[in-house]
Amino acid sequence: MWRDKTVQFLKTHNFASDQDWKRTEALKTKLAADLASSPSRSISRPLFDEILVWKLRGQIGRQQTRRTAITSQLLSAITGCALRLQHSDFEILTAARMAVLQALPGVGMGVASAILTLTSPQDYGVIDFRVWELVFGRSKNGERKQTFTAKNYLDYLKAIRCFAIQNRVPTQHVDFALWKAWETE
Repeated sequence: MWRDKTVQFLKTHNFASDQDWKRTEALKTKLAADLASSPSRSISRPLFDEILVWKLRGQIGRQQTRRTAITSQLLSAITGCALRLQHSDFEILTAARMAVLQALPGVGMGVASAILTLTSPQDYGVIDFRVWELVFGRSKNGERKQTFTAKNYLDYLKAIRCFAIQNRVPTQHVDFALWKAWETE
């Protein structure tokens, strides 16, 4: 069912006029320029704060107290480490990057996945209960999934990346389509 909705969305949606898409593209452009100018390939505090607003929206207050412990030096060291990591196995690389990013106080799977998505949109998507629910449904007892493991994230990526390849569309378009589909339900 999610596949049909995604195909329909991709056929009819005007990305060029979508304000959420424009905001995402602008943030990706700023982030790419910031990373290119950083010898350590780390994310600056102002851009990290923009990523938080972009991902968390109205829930920006969640974990805010814990995130106050993130110093500029810690942010630089951790994001630089995560983004410089290399490995020939995508799953190992992804799990390692996610683990490193979640070492930042108050940064969970959702924000870590947002950082990866904005820096490598061809490979990643943003994990969230909304997109998870569309792709995998709710639990057998009808509860909404609120926490995610590295395996959950890899399962989500596998689903959207396979769909993207089969339909010859960018992975980020699939991820975005799922987000929008949930908003319209």
